[in-house]
Amino acid sequence: MEFENFFLNITFRKILEFKIGSLCNVANLKIHLTIFKSEIDLFEKLIMNYLKLIMMNELIVDDIDHIEIFVSDRMNAAKWYGDVFGLHPLAELDVWSENGPLFIGNDERTVKIALINGIKENDGSINRMAFRTSGKMFVDFLTHIDDLKLLLIDVPVSKDDVVDHDISFSIYFDDPDGNKLELTCYDHDEIKSKLLVNVK
Repeated sequence: MEFENFFLNITFRKILEFKIGSLCNVANLKIHLTIFKSEIDLFEKLIMNYLKLIMMNELIVDDIDHIEIFVSDRMNAAKWYGDVFGLHPLAELDVWSENGPLFIGNDERTVKIALINGIKENDGSINRMAFRTSGKMFVDFLTHIDDLKLLLIDVPVSKDDVVDHDISFSIYFDDPDGNKLELTCYDHDEIKSKLLVNVK
């Protein structure tokens, strides 16, 4: 606000000076106009930069829209993510699937993954995707984890591989294309009372 008031005061003062000067000395009218125009242009640029800065500072993101991962076969990957996480193709985003990514997600659309055929170039990559679930679902997942035949760097994953993070429990594994995944839950006390495994 002080910024705006400062430049507004300068502008109005220059307008007043311009009017008085032009009335008292008509011969200097062209000079006044040239100087005044340059100062107005500068004032406009400063205000625009100020408004851009305000807009940038107030930008707030609502959520992660989706995560893109590269896979060798989109349909096989969609089936795997369906079997393990219950995700399914999203009909409203199917318009992109012919020549672009195949989007899969949950019913609530709080999880969306874009499956892209191909191999990612060496320009950085997602380190891991972590899916959060409830205590009950986490324990249920562990009861049939052997049937899923999950691997972590080609090593079979079992319920004994659960990791206790003190405030959460997690288990780590790969998808068939080697993307790093995590299933995590923050219902720590509930899970701890139900787990009869060797927690790491």
